[in-house]
Amino acid sequence: MRSRISKFLGLFLIVSCQRYSELSSHYLDRKLSFKEKVTFYLHHFHCTFCRRFFRQIKSLDVVAKSDNFKQQLPNKKMSESCRHKITSKLEEEVYKPE
Repeated sequence: MRSRISKFLGLFLIVSCQRYSELSSHYLDRKLSFKEKVTFYLHHFHCTFCRRFFRQIKSLDVVAKSDNFKQQLPNKKMSESCRHKITSKLEEEVYKPE
């Protein structure tokens, strides 16, 4: 019985930090399934770097959702020329040869 539990828990511990970051985002946006919660918390308590990452994105999430932050955002739409400049710069960076 004990070895089955160890194998079960072992599967959840072998989650990449990238997967944890996805779960962190989901954690802030919606309710996680039971399997996701177990995976999230086991990795959270296992990985120091991911705990720090989660604290940081949680802080950003609180600020972004605050009424004070929303009031400071301009209520204007971006001009087409500005949108084009940003898109061009992003495409240059993405497709820049290394």
